[in-house]
Amino acid sequence: LGGGGGGLLEVPSPVLAVMGGKVASLVAAGEYWRLLTPIMLHAGFFHLAVNVFTQCMFGIQLEREWGWMQIAIIYIVAGFYGNVLSVLFSPGALSIGCSGAVFGLFGAQVAYILGMWRQLGDLQRKMLLLSLGVSFLFIMLFSFSAGVDMVAHLGGFIAGNVCGLAFFSHLWPEGGFWNLYGKYIAFGMTGVTSLVAVIYMWHNTELGYVA
Repeated sequence: LGGGGGGLLEVPSPVLAVMGGKVASLVAAGEYWRLLTPIMLHAGFFHLAVNVFTQCMFGIQLEREWGWMQIAIIYIVAGFYGNVLSVLFSPGALSIGCSGAVFGLFGAQVAYILGMWRQLGDLQRKMLLLSLGVSFLFIMLFSFSAGVDMVAHLGGFIAGNVCGLAFFSHLWPEGGFWNLYGKYIAFGMTGVTSLVAVIYMWHNTELGYVA
């Protein structure tokens, strides 16, 4: 979410920037911690409530199925990657919130369903698609609100999907290419692209860096 104004239950943008919001020029100056801290910041009570509700709606069930460690890794990587893409493609926006991380969980769920698809019966497939559809509609409902950083959402979804393809590569046909090498390819792609992006950001004047 882009930093907002000054409603009674909202946090002013300058305060969010000081607390660790995504500010592209400061990231380019070397404050790379700002690629993680926005995940823990929210623009106000309503923003926090929506994200908490969304995570509870389908995140709790995913944690029961996948375990807290996988959920934590997907969540953090997706949030980080969403902010990386936001810096590169939406450098003018002050961004905060965990929506990119939440989109990452959604992307991982898509990867999980793809891996499980061959093992499911018709009823299970329909139930999973229904659950996925409801989650998608709810998330998209708030994605087009004013001030929302869609680039961060997209980056989070991509990273979550790739992490999911890595974690759930064992669900693909045994002995197949993705079953054997998917984990290394997916994690390798995420790591390499993140490293290249961070190096590109360093003192990049196009991102607002001033020497």
